[in-house]
Amino acid sequence: MIRQASALIPIWVLSFTALFVWLGLSALEAPSTPEGGGFSNQRALSTLGHLLKENRPHPAGTAENRVVRERIEAILVQAGYQPEIQRAFQCNPEGRAPGCTWVENVIAVHRGTESGKAILVTAHYDSVPAGPGASDDGVGTAVVLELARHMTGRKTRNDFIFLISDGEETGLRGAYAFEQKHSLMKQVGLVINVEARGARGPSMMFETGEGNAALISLFARTVRSPVANSLIYEIYRLLPNDTDFSVYRKAGVKGFNFAHSNSASLYHSERDEVKFLDPNTLKHHGDNVFALATALENADIDALKSDADASYFDVFGSFLLWWPSAWNLPLSALALVSFVVLAVRSKPALGLKSASLSVLVFVVTPLLMFAAGWLLSFPLGIWPGVHPLDHPAPWAGRIATIAAAYGAALVGAAIFARLSVSTLFLVSWIMFSLVAVALSWYLPGAAFLLLWPVVLTALAAWILPVHLAALAGATLLAFFSLPYVSFVELVLGFANSQFKILVISPLCISLVACFLQMPRLRMLQATGATTIIVLVAASVAARTPAYAHAHPRGTNLLYYQGEVPPPSWIVTTLGSVSEAFMHDHGFPAADQEFRLLEILPVDARIKPATDVQLAPPKFDQLKVTRSGSRTTVLGVLIPARNGFQLGFGIPAGTAIRSLRVGEPILDSLSDPIVSEDLVRAERLAAGKPVPVLINGLEGRRLPVELVYEGDGFPELFIFERTHLEAGPEADRLRAARPDDSAPVHSGDASIVVGKVVLGKPTL
Repeated sequence: MIRQASALIPIWVLSFTALFVWLGLSALEAPSTPEGGGFSNQRALSTLGHLLKENRPHPAGTAENRVVRERIEAILVQAGYQPEIQRAFQCNPEGRAPGCTWVENVIAVHRGTESGKAILVTAHYDSVPAGPGASDDGVGTAVVLELARHMTGRKTRNDFIFLISDGEETGLRGAYAFEQKHSLMKQVGLVINVEARGARGPSMMFETGEGNAALISLFARTVRSPVANSLIYEIYRLLPNDTDFSVYRKAGVKGFNFAHSNSASLYHSERDEVKFLDPNTLKHHGDNVFALATALENADIDALKSDADASYFDVFGSFLLWWPSAWNLPLSALALVSFVVLAVRSKPALGLKSASLSVLVFVVTPLLMFAAGWLLSFPLGIWPGVHPLDHPAPWAGRIATIAAAYGAALVGAAIFARLSVSTLFLVSWIMFSLVAVALSWYLPGAAFLLLWPVVLTALAAWILPVHLAALAGATLLAFFSLPYVSFVELVLGFANSQFKILVISPLCISLVACFLQMPRLRMLQATGATTIIVLVAASVAARTPAYAHAHPRGTNLLYYQGEVPPPSWIVTTLGSVSEAFMHDHGFPAADQEFRLLEILPVDARIKPATDVQLAPPKFDQLKVTRSGSRTTVLGVLIPARNGFQLGFGIPAGTAIRSLRVGEPILDSLSDPIVSEDLVRAERLAAGKPVPVLINGLEGRRLPVELVYEGDGFPELFIFERTHLEAGPEADRLRAARPDDSAPVHSGDASIVVGKVVLGKPTL
């Protein structure tokens, strides 16, 4: 009977794979919900279309940015508010790369009946220079405006502060300005932030902060279609990413940070437009924010403070399961003890040799998977040159990856064919329990991936025969790991298939014990079928176009006029290069190194530019004074073409020791930018080049104080960045850019660099 049932194992594996992958992928799409709950998706979409009517980029400090800001103000006034514009020249705090932005935050306040802590609801309205920012963060702005409308005339206990910040894309500087300089910050007790890292997908609550047990309990009770798990935050903390929420979390304020992350190739691109936005994504954000705002409007904010953390995960976007993280360690330890007791009871059948071979399964199976993933990384990602986080047709790659992982488990079962199912089952689950204990101790937010499989499988092992317990354990691991095969695409693309495949390594290790139950002939047939599936799927993936109009590769055109001629055309890419475009327009077949801002080595495709000559910015040295071994230069940086970014390139090994901007250093300036911030170039003394980026000046002159050591005349470079200026060559290149390519991040630009010799008057 057992042998007959074991023959059905391949069908069982195929069934749960299809089910859990489908459910996981469904949960990664924004739910389609009817209008209701106070949030009007139709009106929010209309608002978003109105704000971005011209469909143009609007980075901080530009005329286009001012247009969007004025429309936001008008909507708030129409809703009955008296919005405040917080203007500030905001520089990065110590520890971040030196730079500043002129920001204009829009603030409106709904007053409650009591004077306790307020709820800050925030998004940012500036975009990157490449695109109009419909998703990042027009969606968030529309949600905040819709909530502000909803709150008009509503009687609440708590104040709501609506902050639509500026300068997020240049370094969270609008949020820093509010946190450091606005009196309302003292009142903030909780933050709701709406962000984006793509153009589609569910509203994912990916960050709360430490001591979040009470907040997660509220979230679980309140939100109708929750998408959240504590693993996301553990991953997010390891990545070099920040949002405005980071500023408030570091200031000790907790809350909820939402973002959507699908269609990452549209993120920060020219095609981050309203037409590519999934309306269900906007609706999901709105539903989540409105539900929390309703729950918080009369809540005791202080009662939501907690010293305890929660572990949690959503069940395919339907509901949220959560528990105190303090439970993780005792539960995983209890499961470990349970399996050890079972092993002791089975001691006569659990010899040292068989136990040692079972431990080897934990080494051999992941190694086989890694090798298979590395081989697949070529046809799935490297040879097609796919976008690192997005693929227009990912299904062939997903099938190849999962089939290869199962193939590794089948090969592992063949290698360890002499092992008994009981021995391998007990040793495997003791090892899983040990890993669960370690995760509970070091990464409690990630522990649930193994915690509940080991706890429930330990229970099954006391009730069921070992063959069925092994199948039950594998099913539990499939439930907790297979949905993350697609989720991990938000972090790792197909070019990193060797790492991506390891997400399901616990499942595949558990499958080895299951495959040992199969007749040898059936195992060979399954291995052959799996191999064919991998080869066919990988072949299809390798021949599938890696980019499309709605899933473009990032391709920026840069006119670069450095200190040393000749001027150049430079193409930088995110993803692979279109070799046909490169060849047709005279770019070389391989990358070359150039020095951005004359100090930073960068590899890109470069060719001479012939028909453009642009004026560089100027630096007037107005006063030079010497004290001991140090010289202080007071001057002013003057833009030549109203660029959206100015700055300095400070070479490695320089004698410069400090650079200060923005204070009214020079009383003679007619329009000084007032700030008390110091641009700290900590790396100057360390012998590394330091770029200093100043954004949002919109033609203003920038007061500068430079201090250097010694008797010489050190050099530094000044630059100005504008959107790519028109000209025959520029127009030809833009028109010829393939349809599957689009500007991204800083976009098409002109950068003009000049050199300054400090201590000598400007000629």
